Amino acid sequence: MSLTSVAHLDFDRRTNDLPMWAVVVAGADRVADFACGSGRIPECLGWPCAWYGVDLDPTAVSTFNERVPPLAVGEAICADMANHTPCVDADVAICAFSSLYLLPHNQHADVLRGMVASVKAGGVVAIEVFQPQPRFRGFREEFKSLADGLVRTSRYHTDVSQRITRVVRLYGHAGGEPTAKLSEVIYWRDVEDMKRLLSDAGLTGVEALTARPVPAGMVLLTGRKP
Repeated sequence: MSLTSVAHLDFDRRTNDLPMWAVVVAGADRVADFACGSGRIPECLGWPCAWYGVDLDPTAVSTFNERVPPLAVGEAICADMANHTPCVDADVAICAFSSLYLLPHNQHADVLRGMVASVKAGGVVAIEVFQPQPRFRGFREEFKSLADGLVRTSRYHTDVSQRITRVVRLYGHAGGEPTAKLSEVIYWRDVEDMKRLLSDAGLTGVEALTARPVPAGMVLLTGRKP
C-alpha cells in the first residue's frame, strides 16, 4: 500500500473523498473503522474487505449492519470509540470526517491508542482531520454544510451542529476570525499536535498528507505500527 499516492489525488471532500480511502485500504484484509457511522465508506467502496466499525449512534450502527451484503464480512458495534475497538488484528484502522474532533481533548489519546491496538504489527492508522484557515471566503457555507450534515447523520451530533451554527452566525462573515472561536464548536488540534499524539500512541513514520485541500484544509495523518 503506497499512501504517498494520496497526495496526488484530485478530489473535493465536500463531494467525494472516497478515492482517498480507496488508496488507504487497498490490499487490506481487515479494516477497523472508528466513528464508522452508517457504513458509507465501505458501501461506496463495494465492501472491499472485512470491515468492522464502532460508533456511538445506535441508528447509524443499525444502518451499517443492515448494509453489509450477504457475501461480505462486516459488523459495527454501538459503543464509545474512546473505550472500545471494533476488532483486533486489522491491517488498517481509520477515523474519517474529522470525527475525532467531536470528542473532548482528554479522550483523543485514548482513541488513538485504541486504533493502534486494533491493528497488527505493520498495520496502518489513518485519520482525516481538517485544518481551518483564519480567513477564507465561504466560511459560512462550509460550516453550515457541516452542521446540516451532522444533523442528517445522527441525532447524537445535534449539539455539535448547534454550536457550529452559532459560531457561523457570530463569526462567519467574510474576513472574520473564525479560527479563534473553534473551541466553541469542536475540540480541534493543529497538525503538529496530532502528529505528536500519534507518535506517543506508538506509531512510526507519522506524516501528514494532503489531497487538494478544500477551504477548511483537509489533512490525512498516517502512521504505522512497529
